[in-house]
Amino acid sequence: MKGHFAFIIILFSMLLFGCSDSGEEINTTNSGGTGTNPGNQSNGLYYDHKVEIKSPNNLSKTIDTKMEIKVEFSSQTNRTVHYIQIRIYNKSDDTESYNMPSNTHLDDDSGFYTFKDELTLGTNIGFSSGTTWVFEAKVWGPGSDNEEILKTLEFSIN
Repeated sequence: MKGHFAFIIILFSMLLFGCSDSGEEINTTNSGGTGTNPGNQSNGLYYDHKVEIKSPNNLSKTIDTKMEIKVEFSSQTNRTVHYIQIRIYNKSDDTESYNMPSNTHLDDDSGFYTFKDELTLGTNIGFSSGTTWVFEAKVWGPGSDNEEILKTLEFSIN
């Protein structure tokens, strides 16, 4: 009887606190906070990638002003940050005005990489007043079994 009671307690604990396969693929897209994927792996290595957009923010911008770009990419398991990409595109028609870095393959083995840039929101590269834009940052690992972590935010231009 004691064995049955212990089994029921363990089963209840597993249901209450959750039990997941450590290889579970989770693709997270969110518009605030950070984008993470605790299960992404390649060749048996867990990367636990994270994306954090430090700037820009989601406040309105003014046409022809400079916008700072700063995004932190990391592997929470201190593994290599393999690939990153930053895009800015028009929400209404998907016209892309920014896509960096030109070589998305980093192989930064420190487990942490900060991308920095400054962009003038000019009409010469497609920005215009009264439009809404999507800022997208993503990181992914080396293998085809490695889903990307995507973080987005929206901002408008006045």
